[in-house]
Amino acid sequence: MKVRYYTKYSDLGPSSRYRVFQFLDLFQNQGVDLRVQTLFDDSYFEFLRSSSSLSRTIQKSGYVASRFEERRKALRGDHSNLTIIEQQLFPYIPYPIEKHFLPDRYLLEMDDAIYLTHPKKIPELVRTASAVLVGNRTLADFAGRFNQNVHIVPTVLNTDIFRPATKINDGKIRIGWSGLEYNFKYLKRLSPVFSHLKTKYPVEFVVLSGSEPRNLEFPFRFVKWDSKHEVEQMNQFDIGVMPLEMDEWSRSKCGMKLLQYMALKIPSVATPAGVNAEIIREGENGFTALTEQDWIEQISELIESAELRDKMGKLARETVVEQYSVHTWFPKLLEVYRKYAQ
Repeated sequence: MKVRYYTKYSDLGPSSRYRVFQFLDLFQNQGVDLRVQTLFDDSYFEFLRSSSSLSRTIQKSGYVASRFEERRKALRGDHSNLTIIEQQLFPYIPYPIEKHFLPDRYLLEMDDAIYLTHPKKIPELVRTASAVLVGNRTLADFAGRFNQNVHIVPTVLNTDIFRPATKINDGKIRIGWSGLEYNFKYLKRLSPVFSHLKTKYPVEFVVLSGSEPRNLEFPFRFVKWDSKHEVEQMNQFDIGVMPLEMDEWSRSKCGMKLLQYMALKIPSVATPAGVNAEIIREGENGFTALTEQDWIEQISELIESAELRDKMGKLARETVVEQYSVHTWFPKLLEVYRKYAQ
């Protein structure tokens, strides 16, 4: 079986990394020739982080145009048995134009509510797909309005790679957050919580990201994310946090940050938006929090009890290994691919 997968990002992009790149070796071992055509390569993330200016805008426009041409050439030479598109073939281009480049048969994959930012285009892409792969029920409910062939395949982790390590015991409790820069807005919501906790406990707040946030109103230590050392960096955390809004966009998220913490036995507190409320069994393998007081109480309970952190961390990892691991879900994903291969 020959499969061509059109991703939006290189493996530096979390969505592309966890929806396809981490499965490449497993597919190969099953005799599946899966080839990935990346739209935006590693350099795209530098454009996202650069300060806006006329020259950078011109450079980005030239870059996007060249990448679109590479994708067009790849589509023209695509003779695979199965074509899969992550989100859309050409961002910024409306459906009436993109439809001329669509294969006769394709699967569409989504792990975010991009229909909120592309309300006209995405429903059409969903409607004309042979089937739709989605990361959670919120996305499935949307896709099901336009296509009867919807498969929920959660975003999962390779728990052989995400393995816990012994924590540093120096008297400090490290509360960590990991994520992309455009999610700093969620972390900023916890500024009053962290400021309060700092007055009561020997805590350190660690921010793991591609660039340092500039507008957080609490003291923190910045760690620059490194794809090769991500697990080691995250293993510094004693407690993980995943704040979100209670809106449609947040409900569509696939809980990857939370699953990463949990796989590393890091007890975590998260907003119960979407799949987070399914992953967490309250008070057993994690905590959820809505109000500022909720966040203070749940994190304080974890700070004050090493025994609770250890117990909750063990149950958290068991949850990921049993329900959200690559090894659990790959056979099901392979079955979906085979079902729609020509």
